[in-house]
Amino acid sequence: NLHGRTGTVQAVASVPTHLFNRPLVTGDGYWVGTTEPALEKRSVTHEVLHRYPLPGMPGSPSAAGTGIAVSTYDNFILVFPPR
Repeated sequence: NLHGRTGTVQAVASVPTHLFNRPLVTGDGYWVGTTEPALEKRSVTHEVLHRYPLPGMPGSPSAAGTGIAVSTYDNFILVFPPR
């Protein structure tokens, strides 16, 4: 995490998984696609809160109504509850 004006490093995290795309930051953590393939919800301390296995590699997750949507390379678009 870098400060926008100064470029000073504010926080550093090493997540123990292979991230595949851009995370979707939420108020209580973030959603990210992994190479397993799966969609994971992680806390601000990077603990896995929810994990949804996927049929193919995920794109970047996005907010969709009250849920989280992700597309996969094998042409699925899936929506998960926000939990």
